[in-house]
Amino acid sequence: MINPDYLSPTFGYYFAHKPVKFYGVGRWNNPEIFSPQSYAEVWKKPTLISDIEQGIQNEINNGYTQLFLVQELGTRKNMGKMEYSRANEVLARLKQKYLLRSKTDYRGVTESVSLYDFALRNEIKQ
Repeated sequence: MINPDYLSPTFGYYFAHKPVKFYGVGRWNNPEIFSPQSYAEVWKKPTLISDIEQGIQNEINNGYTQLFLVQELGTRKNMGKMEYSRANEVLARLKQKYLLRSKTDYRGVTESVSLYDFALRNEIKQ
């Protein structure tokens, strides 16, 4: 899962020919295709966090046991109409709900990210 999902086109470029299934926070389907149309509304959506949790639960129900979250390094701040601070809420909720097995930071010239590895089954926090 990519958080915020504006990183998804980069991830999609590098993994286009790999059998990797990924989702964007906010844009669950086809996050690698960026469209600015109605994008601010995605981040303002009151059900954003619960929609993400439901999407993850659906994957758990399909047998997935592990979630990797690629998150832009650092704390997200709102930018104009874009409520990117909600990306922090997503990470906090995942940490609250699932066991964090590891975190690794990757520093880049223009995009630096953290990779979080969460256990989704058998180790779910209560």
